[in-house]
Amino acid sequence: MATNNFSEYLRLKSGRNWSNVYRGNINNSNVAIKMIDPTLALSRKDFQDKLMFLGNIRHPHLVAVLGFCSDPKCLVFEYMHNGTLEEALLCKTRRRVISYQDCIRIAIEVCSGLGFLNTFQPRSIIHCRISPSNILLNKNLVAKVAGFDLHGCNEECNVESDMKAIGVLLLHLLTGRGNWVTIDMIAFFDEIGDEWPLDVARELLDLAIRCISNEEMSITRVMKELNSIKGKGCDSIKVPNIFLCPILQKVMRNPHIAADGYSYELEAIEEWLDSGNEISPKSLRLDNTLLFPNHNLRSLIQYWHSNRSATKK
Repeated sequence: MATNNFSEYLRLKSGRNWSNVYRGNINNSNVAIKMIDPTLALSRKDFQDKLMFLGNIRHPHLVAVLGFCSDPKCLVFEYMHNGTLEEALLCKTRRRVISYQDCIRIAIEVCSGLGFLNTFQPRSIIHCRISPSNILLNKNLVAKVAGFDLHGCNEECNVESDMKAIGVLLLHLLTGRGNWVTIDMIAFFDEIGDEWPLDVARELLDLAIRCISNEEMSITRVMKELNSIKGKGCDSIKVPNIFLCPILQKVMRNPHIAADGYSYELEAIEEWLDSGNEISPKSLRLDNTLLFPNHNLRSLIQYWHSNRSATKK
């Protein structure tokens, strides 16, 4: 069986509405299998209808549903190798394990996924529970939103509540702590000199407060401001867009061409295809899963790197 009869050794974590989450293996690929709480009132038909709906949701920054089982009721998700954002931000030694550039990129990726849910057709999806524990990181530290599953939201949940949650998330990314309310922000800014550029940290704090205060903020506006903040913290040398992987938004080391005609970092596009996606990260249909090395682009990137190194000397 995929989970070795739901071995305790393979259990990943327990959730509020799920009995257990296990690491499994199907067709030689790692997956995450969530057992549904048997007290959750869902008929077989309701369960299958909801799963059909969830199965049609595909986005680079949403954890993909790969399948399900009706008896016992469980969902099969793509496996995220680096666990939750909460774990990455705060380990036992309270040392940050991801850079400030990664924090800003992750915020943009989360907003991208959440914006897709909020505008999804035929009906929008309000997440209700955006938090670092519901944001998962794959082996390339790409963020994907989880938790938008079978559970209904209460009447107080709306786009504005998701926006406030984004504000709290930004504070969590900035401080690396869950109890940010008790932090002396003046002292905090004195402490982060080596981790965050001061102007970048202040702009992110201002954006977070405006999201929490709900000052007519929208996901589109937040993403625009985050990209502006990201630009201020980046290297002054302009990176050609063609060198950036559309999934990772990082300069590629091993670019490969997919069926949509675009080049991607090999590991990133392989993970995308292994998740069962038939639509590319560029929202184009993939007629096949063949990948071909882009030698010309790789040579250009290597040449760019060598020129950049020479310029810095």
